[in-house]
Amino acid sequence: MHPKFMIIFVISSMPFVSSFSSPSTSKHKDIIVKSKATKSNAIPLVPKNPTAKRELSVGDLALAGALAAIVGDVGLHPIDCIKTVQQSDLAFGMNLLDSSKYIWDNFGFNGFYSGLGPYLVGDSLGSAVKFAA
Repeated sequence: MHPKFMIIFVISSMPFVSSFSSPSTSKHKDIIVKSKATKSNAIPLVPKNPTAKRELSVGDLALAGALAAIVGDVGLHPIDCIKTVQQSDLAFGMNLLDSSKYIWDNFGFNGFYSGLGPYLVGDSLGSAVKFAA
């Protein structure tokens, strides 16, 4: 174990503590064991104010918005491509599986992500502005 960590074991209100206690001590004895770490080099296990909220800068908010848009667009773009094929005159009346098979047969895996680049740029910039405002 690293010497900088302070180990504190507190055992209280347990039935087996009384069997290890001498008759002259109380029934609920607290046992505290500490390592040789001093207060100056001990690392606190709990932050000083765990409920304090950090203010996010405008850049942080813009980055969060852009990343959220990218994750959403990459996940949903194949469905958008299938929907576009279903709405076209070429594949009018196809269901979800027929449209997916049409894209796979004619364009392969990359067909599901056709046009993703420009869509990501536009949508991520728009979301960055929206989150930062």
